Amino acid sequence: MQAVHGPENLSFRAVAAVLTEVLGRPVAVRQVSDDEVRAQLEGLGMTPQQAASMVDMTAGIRDGFVPENPRDCTTTTTTTLAGWARTHLKPALQG
Repeated sequence: MQAVHGPENLSFRAVAAVLTEVLGRPVAVRQVSDDEVRAQLEGLGMTPQQAASMVDMTAGIRDGFVPENPRDCTTTTTTTLAGWARTHLKPALQG
């Protein structure tokens, strides 16, 4: 697996701001509880064990996330989030 970090580190709020601008609709950050995540995942058909594993992973992102692959010359790209979102995300959401 190859990490792809992009040219800058972004907070969740900065990501939401970039996506709001590119998509032309509001994107907000909302912290949800582990119980809410678990219920949503089980509602989508995951087993309780699968949902628990996903909750553990999301807790890792929430609680002081450190990327598995550090930023270096092999993981840093010149593609910005805004550029990627314009090229890939926006068209996918429209079609």
